Amino acid sequence: MGYGQKLKGILDEKSMSVRQLAKICNIAPTPLYSIVQRDTDISYDFAYELQMH
Repeated sequence: MGYGQKLKGILDEKSMSVRQLAKICNIAPTPLYSIVQRDTDISYDFAYELQMH
């Protein structure tokens, strides 16, 4: 299981959409959708930005 699937699992637990997370973090939803759909890695900077919110 990659980071995208882990992120999807967390979003599902919180009943939150990718778009809602993007809005809260003030980032474009496109990178988040790519991470979830492709199950790709997350850069340290991007993970830090998500963690701060």
